[in-house]
Amino acid sequence: MFYTITHIHDAALAWLKLSDLKAVCSTIETYNGEAQDLIEDVKSLTIDYPAALVFYGGSQFSSEGSSPFIDTFMLTIVLVAKDLRSGDDIRASMYAMLEEVKKMKDQTLGLEISPLAIARIRLLRVTKIVSIYAVDFTTVFEM
Repeated sequence: MFYTITHIHDAALAWLKLSDLKAVCSTIETYNGEAQDLIEDVKSLTIDYPAALVFYGGSQFSSEGSSPFIDTFMLTIVLVAKDLRSGDDIRASMYAMLEEVKKMKDQTLGLEISPLAIARIRLLRVTKIVSIYAVDFTTVFEM
């Protein structure tokens, strides 16, 4: 089956909103800005923290002869914990969000795609008041 970026993105967002992530995360949404600007935008975003922001991370395509194109699709979940009180609160919040997001591993999101695999978890920024991590998932499907 052919899926668009929107199909997979929306299915992932819906899955996250129904998951136990909502117990440790105030905002689960799409980030509509530029990915590279997110770190600076955190200072001015008008969302509740902690937050999980869903991004399309890109695709790699391959084809073997006359067979269909294979899309290796990357989905990125950016987690943001922000606290003005203490680093311990940030760390506890971030680690709880990371554990919940990792539960997306092996999910198909109700679509005919290969189960999601965790490609990597990246630290994007840590300061006294903010912690930002990205969790990259991949899935594969034919186009």
